[in-house]
Amino acid sequence: MKKKKFIIIIAILILAIALIFSIIAIATQEKMNIASIKAKYRSDLLSIPGVTGISTDKTHQKIIVYIEDPKTFDFTRIPLTLEGFKIEFKKMAQPHYEQSDCDNKNRPLTGGVCIGINWVGDETSWKGCGTLGAVVKDINTHQKYLLTNRHVITDPSDNIISDVRNPCDFGGDVIGQVYKSSPKNSELVDGALVFPSVNTEETIKGIGAIKGVSTPEVGMSVKKYGMKTGLTYGTILATDYDTVLGGVEFVDQILISRFSESGDSGSLVLDNDNNAVGLHFAGSEDSSISNKISNVKNMFNIYFHSPDEGIPTKVSVKINSFSITTEAPEAPLPPPEFEPAPEIEPEPVPPMKLSSILLMLSPLLLIPFIKNEKR
Repeated sequence: MKKKKFIIIIAILILAIALIFSIIAIATQEKMNIASIKAKYRSDLLSIPGVTGISTDKTHQKIIVYIEDPKTFDFTRIPLTLEGFKIEFKKMAQPHYEQSDCDNKNRPLTGGVCIGINWVGDETSWKGCGTLGAVVKDINTHQKYLLTNRHVITDPSDNIISDVRNPCDFGGDVIGQVYKSSPKNSELVDGALVFPSVNTEETIKGIGAIKGVSTPEVGMSVKKYGMKTGLTYGTILATDYDTVLGGVEFVDQILISRFSESGDSGSLVLDNDNNAVGLHFAGSEDSSISNKISNVKNMFNIYFHSPDEGIPTKVSVKINSFSITTEAPEAPLPPPEFEPAPEIEPEPVPPMKLSSILLMLSPLLLIPFIKNEKR
């Protein structure tokens, strides 16, 4: 009798331990899966009229859906939960690219000044001015380039205009030629490199030298110097923001409280220690949006402060480097032939670990004890 009671007690303990570990395993798996659930429903959510973006609140395990106007939005289009994750709605206007006009001439060129293109069509003309984010260097050749947004150096049909100007009005000087650009439909980066033909300095107006790179975090205080608004400060609201701009789904972006206006596209976003965090490219009346600097660095194979400054976050796909044949001389080389940069993919969410599965199956260990008890 005592032996049977002992077996029952052991069986109950095993069952209790197995259940506890199973719950922990399931909870851990849910935390890993919130990103994949958001990705799974991303296109469906972003296609709903009035939805301006989505992100996640990993602390409270919620999927955030941003809507333009709560008064007119049809909330019946979105369930209260998605595969167990609660939906939270927040008001946010539709983002847009931030270009403007500029007639300020700057020499030498530094981060924070205006650059752009001008284009004359059959019936119209176009001036697209943005901001030179920073003077960067190729990690292999150490050749200097100017970093900005792709949409700053394209015409209204998204065709790249080779000659880049400062100022970018119709009398502006050509200060370089486009060298690389992010792919036309890139989900991660809206960026371009310009081969300079005038003197440059590796500083940012109103900020100074860039010290390195940093990983964006929710709540982090950041700053930028834009051609339009100058030195402004913001706070990171999300680090996995997805939205649609120009028919392209942008994913894994940094959402920041509003600190930009039209003309600031291309500004480099930095933390309080002057480490690069992102590349600003869009905004709305209540928010600003930046590419993660890790994705920018991987796409263009560049550095800001030193070649060994590293990449702040892990990227799953290696990027083939571009190179020019000669070390950077004192006088600028002729511009290399333009090449589009390769696309990079977001890091996939890891699958459920085998150990978690085994823990969930551990209650099966009770079967022999139950059979013995019946006998």
